[in-house]
Amino acid sequence: MASNEIEVNIHTISFEAQMAGWSQTHNGGCKLTLWLNEEDLDKFKLMTVKKGNCAGQRLMCVVVEIGDDEQPKPQDRDRRPGALLQSSIMLAKDEHFQKFALEYDDGPMVGLSAEEHAANCIRRFCRVDSRKELDGSADAKALFARLMAIYREWQAEAG
Repeated sequence: MASNEIEVNIHTISFEAQMAGWSQTHNGGCKLTLWLNEEDLDKFKLMTVKKGNCAGQRLMCVVVEIGDDEQPKPQDRDRRPGALLQSSIMLAKDEHFQKFALEYDDGPMVGLSAEEHAANCIRRFCRVDSRKELDGSADAKALFARLMAIYREWQAEAG
């Protein structure tokens, strides 16, 4: 089997779709909306007919983005935020860290919110232009760990 061929068995529903949008709410969960051909919709209509015209069937999905050449497109793993990037984003939003950044970092604050100043503090301390670099550079990772140690010491002293 060629590397771009997908093995299909009798239990699968194969169709091409286009992403129409997505949403996420605190009380409604996550939703992905797809556009598909009318003929392909019939496959899903049959599922609801079997269940008394009710939706809610559980489906296992495997989705492969295709490029203009009709071939599977490799996923850009760099688009997903890494763990340290996510931590640094949450940290910059934290009021306690913002206070720490004001006391610890004497960088420019003019015109910046407390969150922006905290983010700048992280970037300067870790010697990166973007917090995205925290997950890709061993030096930046080490500096971020050191900054966290200093912050924990500050927290312990501040009570």
